[in-house]
Amino acid sequence: MSSEVTLDLDWNDPWYSRFQNPNLRRQFDAPLSAYLYIEPYEVRKEIIVRPKDLQSWIDLGIEDSGTIPIESQAKLKAQVAEFLSGMNPVTIDGRTVDGKLDRIHFIHRTLRATGIVEPPTELNTDSATLGVIFVYPIDELPEKVSMTWELFNRKIQSIPAVASDEAGGLPRQITPEDAILVWQNYLTHPTSLELVTVARPPSPREVVVPVISFACGIALIALWARWAKLGTIRDGLSRSVVGVSLAIVFCGLLSFPFARLVVAIPFDSSPRLSNEDAKPLIGGLLYNVYRAFDHHNENLIYDCISRSIAGELLSKVYLETRESMEIKNQDGLRISVKDVSVIELEATGHGRNSEFSFRCHWQVSGSISH
Repeated sequence: MSSEVTLDLDWNDPWYSRFQNPNLRRQFDAPLSAYLYIEPYEVRKEIIVRPKDLQSWIDLGIEDSGTIPIESQAKLKAQVAEFLSGMNPVTIDGRTVDGKLDRIHFIHRTLRATGIVEPPTELNTDSATLGVIFVYPIDELPEKVSMTWELFNRKIQSIPAVASDEAGGLPRQITPEDAILVWQNYLTHPTSLELVTVARPPSPREVVVPVISFACGIALIALWARWAKLGTIRDGLSRSVVGVSLAIVFCGLLSFPFARLVVAIPFDSSPRLSNEDAKPLIGGLLYNVYRAFDHHNENLIYDCISRSIAGELLSKVYLETRESMEIKNQDGLRISVKDVSVIELEATGHGRNSEFSFRCHWQVSGSISH
């Protein structure tokens, strides 16, 4: 210290000890804080809280204990999640909505980062902190989201809060007199999450064969050949010959739009896909896969990826991409990919059964948000 300062000690709870000089306040000195994150497909509510402070509203059994042992942490998290699920209601476009618990973890905070306490360890009751996130799925970006804060007591009279969207966060202090955190949609050009259209790769040339019509034609030729051999049409066309022929022709014409078989032209050369033509095609596929993760519901992610990828590869791509977009031990952080650039590629297989394979090196750019 460059000069004399005064520290007011709270002997009952060291967390509330404060320097009188406001410039010497800790970065994370609030016992509770609240966050709203608004995205096109999801609203998230996050509450950072010390379990010790929740003792004012719910008995967690830690009032007289100096530590929270590992074996009791799961039960404590379940109690906190159940209690908070009914508190601090969220309203989206005038409608009160029910959220679903997404995750709850003990966290540690430093001046540079916030992370999950992993692996679990015995925690000091005075400093143990939980991060609790509830999600509210939506179909499109809303116009207004609000959260009404309900947890105030004698010591907790001001809650730091932030409402964030892709343009950034707007911090404020919630107080009993002004207890509603509001986000208003002022985005003039919100990021579009539409998938790109990917052109189909070249395939062998094909012909369409109307099977029934073709069969009718063969049958008519065969019948006329037999009638000619038997002399049936030598002395003129009988009514039966004309009737049968017209029936076959009529059947062939009616069935022409149906039962059509696509057949590759025999001995046609295998299709080729140059590296230059492959770059935008592969880039589009990768872009669609990454942007599918803008959804946070597994079924919706699968649905989006399946528009570009099929078969056994779908599950593999989903799992590998999800893992690549996770930031280990950084609970609540989200990666959103905005652009994909294919840097280089090398063909490793061409043309058989219309399949192409490339070894690729690509670069992604995007943003990380909480």
